[in-house]
Order: sequence, then structure tokens, then C-alpha cells
Amino acid sequence: MSKSTFYFVLLVMILVDVVQSRYQKKLLDEQARLAASQEA
Repeated sequence: MSKSTFYFVLLVMILVDVVQSRYQKKLLDEQARLAASQEA
């Protein structure tokens, strides 16, 4: 495997990880907001 391919794959994996963690945080925030609004 060439170096450029290796770095490309690495970059994609990092990007996916960042996007997933952001999305997960967004989902958790929305769940917390829904739970809070149901209790009120």
C-alpha cells in the first residue's frame, strides 16, 4: 500500500470518529432535553 493511500485511510477514519462523537453528543443532549421536558 502506498503512503498516500495509508494517510488517506487514516484521515477518513479520524474524520468518521469525530463526526460520530459529535453526533452521539447531539443525540444525548436531545434525549436529556426530552426527559427534562417530560418531567416538568
